[in-house]
This record gives sequence, C-alpha cells and structure tokens, in this order.
Amino acid sequence: MSPISPAIYTVLETAHSIVPECVDIFNKRCGKKVQDFPKIYKSLYPPLMRGIMQILLKSEDLKTQLVNDYDGKKISLNDWGREILSNNGLMGDFAGHDYRILKALKANTLNEMLPPPGQSWKKREFYNQKQLLQSEMQFFPNAGIAKKHNVIFLWDNPNENSVSLYLCCPKWGTHNKAGAYFIEPIEHPVLSVVSPIGTEEIVEEINLEKIQFEENMPLNGDAQNDSTKDDLRS
Repeated sequence: MSPISPAIYTVLETAHSIVPECVDIFNKRCGKKVQDFPKIYKSLYPPLMRGIMQILLKSEDLKTQLVNDYDGKKISLNDWGREILSNNGLMGDFAGHDYRILKALKANTLNEMLPPPGQSWKKREFYNQKQLLQSEMQFFPNAGIAKKHNVIFLWDNPNENSVSLYLCCPKWGTHNKAGAYFIEPIEHPVLSVVSPIGTEEIVEEINLEKIQFEENMPLNGDAQNDSTKDDLRS
C-alpha cells in the first residue's frame, strides 16, 4: 500500500491543520468557546477530522501519478478507489486490497490501537478477512485463489501539534475486541525523500567560503572587530 500512503498522510496532516479554523467558526456560531468544554471538544475532533479527510480524499485535485511495476504490474493512482462511509470513516481499494481509514485507540502499545468493530457485521467481516475464508472453501468457483488481505490505515494524534499514521492488517474482530497480524508506523513522506545531490556536492555548489555575513552579525556570540569583518567579506 506504499504508493497511496503518502497521499493519505498528506490529507491527514492537512485535515489536522484545518481543524482549529473549523473550531473557530463553530465558536462564532454557537457563541461559546468549545475549548472551554473539554469533553465536547474531545468528541468534536474525530468527526471534524473524518469530514475534512473525506472531502480532501474525494477531491478531484488530489494529485495522481503512475506507479511502475507495483506488485508485478503497472498501476495508476487513478485506479485508487475511495468511498465515504456515513459516520464510520472511509474505505476503498487499491492494488487488490480493500482498506479502511479509522481513528486509532489511545493505547500504550501498537497492538492495542486497533478499535473493535462493534455492532457492525460488515465491519466484523472485514476484520475477520471473510473473503479469504471463502476462497478456501472448495465449493466456491475461485477456490484456491486467495484474495489479498484487508488493511486498515489507523491515524492518531499523540499531541495537539502532530498526527501519526499506521498500517494495520486485522486478523479478527468481535463486538468489543480485535486483533491484528501487525500494526506498523508509516514513515512520514518527507523522510522518504532522497536528495538527488550528495551533501558534499551541495557544500561545493554553495561555496560556503564565499558567503558574505551581515555587517553587524556577531560570530560565536562575540562582536567582531572591523578587520575580522573585512576578512569575512573578502
């Protein structure tokens, strides 16, 4: 799922940055500051995030690109399915995987972050990988051709200034419990960017020796005498 992870991470961070503006509008309309009511604010944050992410993910302006030779074939992000689930997050498909985007539980360990499916039978079937079980039953016409695992993108806000994204492969889920094959943090898109030029080449290109300092810029915390400034400007 790595080709679509950067786009989901970007949408997540964008939504997080817009939430304060939405709250300000909410404050003006209700005539009260919702931040003064912690319980209300805590319950307001997830649906705001979900609503904004839904709009951004469905936007036609979401950039797409060609993914070459992903899983043995060429796949375009234009084939990335996105669907809105009323009051239940987002879902879609990519490269043969069905996925959902859900708010993670606050937990001490990664394995405890997966929220249970609750009363929804559809969600329980998704968690229990029903399509994989069906493919193993001999009386099905596609017996022996196992579909790919369902996956879940879990998002979390460890503090008010940041958000995190995780990839989860659910193993099972009942009303109030769930388990996963794995839950792994997804690397921030910025960290995966590789500079096309080495650091040494960058230093040579900039030519640090010829950088001119400001007239009154102190070096090493001390004001420099005029002769030192002249040397720096030479």
